[in-house]
Amino acid sequence: MIPQTVNGNTGIALGNLVGSNIFNILVILGVSASITPLAVKTKTTWIEIPICLLSATLLVLFAFLPLTAGKGTGLISTVAKPALIILVSLIMLIVGGRFIVMASVSIAGGLGISERIIGLTIVATGTSLPELATSIAAASKGKTDIAIGNILGSNIFNVCMILGLTALINPLPVSAASAADLFVNLFAIF
Repeated sequence: MIPQTVNGNTGIALGNLVGSNIFNILVILGVSASITPLAVKTKTTWIEIPICLLSATLLVLFAFLPLTAGKGTGLISTVAKPALIILVSLIMLIVGGRFIVMASVSIAGGLGISERIIGLTIVATGTSLPELATSIAAASKGKTDIAIGNILGSNIFNVCMILGLTALINPLPVSAASAADLFVNLFAIF
């Protein structure tokens, strides 16, 4: 997401984050549950799921307060995170993200599709593939806590860390269509 923002492709950046979170809940959780029943432990019910809901709710609130997820929002979301994780994440995102953004913008322009839709679908699916592999492997081994925690943790990290860093670099305007996507993300968690 960060390379998209640096390049000014904020539609892809926000679409990627929201689309990845929706894909994680609806597709990856569904695929994992089809492999083995996912027993949800009390800790997950009372801690991780509420935190995931809170992060999705805050995303909606931050989007509607100034109608932009801006630099102040980014600073609030990233203060408590270790600097090493930020540095490693940035390097990996910049290298891989440049190729994804260039290809996505080219596809969007060639097909007349908005950057938001490309971010919500193609880029978000590509972003979520590591979570898919991890959750399938965990579910196959009966490690349901890992399968569920992987998805919830990814969604929380996307909002609290990735969105925060992205908004620090370049504010993300929230269109009416993007606002609808934020509510789909929130309701997918319910």
